[in-house]
Amino acid sequence: MILLGIETATQICAAALIKDGLLLAEFRLNIKNIHAKKLPLLIQHLCNLADIEASQLSGIAVSIGPGSFTGLRIGLSFAKGLAFTDGIPIIPVGTLEALAKQCPSDKVVVPTLFARNEEVYAAAFQHQDGSLRKIKEVTVLHINDLPQFAPGRFLVIPPAHKSIQQQMDQLELEYASPEFSLPAAATVAKLGYEHILQGGPIPDPATLEPAYYQNFVPGKPKKRTG
Repeated sequence: MILLGIETATQICAAALIKDGLLLAEFRLNIKNIHAKKLPLLIQHLCNLADIEASQLSGIAVSIGPGSFTGLRIGLSFAKGLAFTDGIPIIPVGTLEALAKQCPSDKVVVPTLFARNEEVYAAAFQHQDGSLRKIKEVTVLHINDLPQFAPGRFLVIPPAHKSIQQQMDQLELEYASPEFSLPAAATVAKLGYEHILQGGPIPDPATLEPAYYQNFVPGKPKKRTG
């Protein structure tokens, strides 16, 4: 079984191919605002190097949110294009679930992503017998409320976002290493693979939408020059 994983929920633009749960290849770029231009190229190069045709894919696992509104739309739109053209099922994977999956710990893991201002998206997971159990649903909260988010001692995966790094550092919390803050398309693909093996439901791609968890608030328009 060959799956394509797509991760565009953050500044990371990434794609990965796995076969029977094992990684074949992965490309990951940590550059702002290149998703629309680079994602198709990443996937094309990925498939070419791995000698995989789109028709060979058993599914497309896509990071569904929360995260960047624009990034989520780009990733899902590309997945839908492949799904409609080649009849490939799409498996939506929670972005915070993927972050928690790639951070093994015997403690409760609380992955976070920057939302806006001084707010973060957060959820809580527990690694148990090789699987990941969600113990608190995704929510949006002020960073000062993080210490009370989950019971007992827990490990926080901090947002890879400089604007709130100083505030996060002032909280008395245990943080995972910075590399765990970067989403991996391979993890998204593996979670999609596990979902298929477990017989999980496959949504209709025509009605599938990103999981935003809050309403879009446009930024200030840029000043025109010249």
